Amino acid sequence: MECNICNGTEFVEYKTRGAIRCKNCGSIERNRLVALYLEKFVELRPGLKFLHFAPERTLFPRIAEILGPSYHVRDIDVKRYKGLKKGGISVEEFDLCSDCEALPGDYYDLIMHNHVMEHIPCNVTAVLWHLHRALAPDGLHMFSVPVVGKAYEESFVDMDPDERTEQFWQTTTCATSPPRICPTRSECCSISRISSNAASRISSARKRSGATISPKAAGGASTADAFSRCERAT
Repeated sequence: MECNICNGTEFVEYKTRGAIRCKNCGSIERNRLVALYLEKFVELRPGLKFLHFAPERTLFPRIAEILGPSYHVRDIDVKRYKGLKKGGISVEEFDLCSDCEALPGDYYDLIMHNHVMEHIPCNVTAVLWHLHRALAPDGLHMFSVPVVGKAYEESFVDMDPDERTEQFWQTTTCATSPPRICPTRSECCSISRISSNAASRISSARKRSGATISPKAAGGASTADAFSRCERAT
């Protein structure tokens, strides 16, 4: 097996999932899947307006090299990305719960975030709507969320560590109150705070738009459009 990001051939143990982490670049399965999709279906080119939340360290250098200043990388905790910089491009602070309204409309060619939505302590529907609003008419919104079990729960109240672990598999205590984001962004935080209603909207949106790739182009309903229709119907 060869890593499609760095061409490495040696893989090491990662948590409880076996030898799935590339020893050379540190990528795990979902990083390599994203890289494969971008390579096969997205034409990364200079000037492509790309908004990337919680950028993967294994993908950042190559994308920054190709796109240059049109590559916008954002996260709520910029300290996690110390030293991550290329060609003057670095991660800038952005709070999905409070800053989305300021995004320009009909602007980005590609918006991407992976394993982010389950961490935000606010209305996921509203966040996705604003991200969709920021897409250019033929833009793509590409994202993934972890799915464990058959239902989702949400709670924005303070919890002790034991209760949080039982409810959300989160083994660390969030840094702010009410919790905003797990500071370690650990993969054990795999049960979403999205409600069961939101889960049904996600399912409905996938049926309309196809998995988690949401084209804004005419003829294909977007995830955010499907969410907003479901929201109005409830």
